[in-house]
Amino acid sequence: MIKAKARTARLTISEYIRSALRNSTVKERLTATHLQLITKLTGMANNLNQIAKRANQAGCRS
Repeated sequence: MIKAKARTARLTISEYIRSALRNSTVKERLTATHLQLITKLTGMANNLNQIAKRANQAGCRS
């Protein structure tokens, strides 16, 4: 895969890897706590969407 990407970029494999290392950023992994919070937030968003859908179906307008 690296060979193909280097070929597409018209770089040698070494040049491609050096460029990738130079231009990349390292991102921190999510902790278990972050994943739990994201899961809860997603659930709340789904609940809110269901409430809005039912309100629209019932003809509620603001």
